[in-house]
Amino acid sequence: EPVAEAAEPVAEAAEPVAEAAAPAAEEKPKGKGRKREITLPAADLAVDTEYTGKVTSTVKYGAFVNIGTERDVLVHVSEISNEYVKEITDYVSNGDEVTLKLLSIGEDGKLQGTFILDNEVRAAWQEAKNERKKGGRRERGTKDVSGFADLDIREFMDGKVEKVVDAGAFVSVPSIAPGTWGWIHVSQIDSEDYVEKAADVLTQGQDLKVRVYKCEVETGNLVFSNKEFTGRARRGPRQQDGNEHLPAAMREALSAVTDDGPSNFPPPRGPRAPRRPRDDAAKEEETEEVVQDWQKEFDSWQSENAEEDNISFSFE
Repeated sequence: EPVAEAAEPVAEAAEPVAEAAAPAAEEKPKGKGRKREITLPAADLAVDTEYTGKVTSTVKYGAFVNIGTERDVLVHVSEISNEYVKEITDYVSNGDEVTLKLLSIGEDGKLQGTFILDNEVRAAWQEAKNERKKGGRRERGTKDVSGFADLDIREFMDGKVEKVVDAGAFVSVPSIAPGTWGWIHVSQIDSEDYVEKAADVLTQGQDLKVRVYKCEVETGNLVFSNKEFTGRARRGPRQQDGNEHLPAAMREALSAVTDDGPSNFPPPRGPRAPRRPRDDAAKEEETEEVVQDWQKEFDSWQSENAEEDNISFSFE
């Protein structure tokens, strides 16, 4: 009987252990991912309103931007720029801070936006796309830059910065072509200090004086410069420089040196004129002359060596 009584406290002592384990079971496991911070409720969103956000990912068909809502805004590839976009990463990349305009809010909560903030520019771009779909003259990927072809490359125009990336910016000149953007590289931005990123000196919507640096009507390539002209003026239209035969890399190098595009090299030499065919009579006559010359040389050698070696030859 004393042994049975001593065992009872042991059973009682085990009960607190079970009670202490209960709170641990109630604890929720910690999530692996980081919780999304919502700073802009969906109810506060408004179509045709600009928002600032950060690019979270890029795919072939567009880019996703976090503006503080529960869901990211999709900017379709056709809304990245007012020109044909082959590679989205040439315009935006993950982590870039961008400004977009909200286009639509779907019933399922999906958000769609555009990087083309100017309504007139976007309308012109949409019209150009519709023309191409209907079988218009302009080919895909080629924009109309003919309005800049004959402009003086020394004169500045009033431009507007439409989009800024690290390597440069896209600028429009509404007075010439409202729906056309040109590219200005970071090296062509006028500044007393070295410019590493275009965003350090330019902002979206900023007014900027630019001049035509390069204009290729056939390819739709339009490049601006913000620096004063230091090279020599071109006599003819800018796109007709006579150096289309040169490789693109060489033309770019020449452009950087002269600040006026490639120099006027003479056109490449064409193939040599083919020899006029000769008739059979002329060929036979030439062959006969060669044989006669050889026969004379052989006869001379034979006469010099016949006495010593007693060798005789005949030629047929």
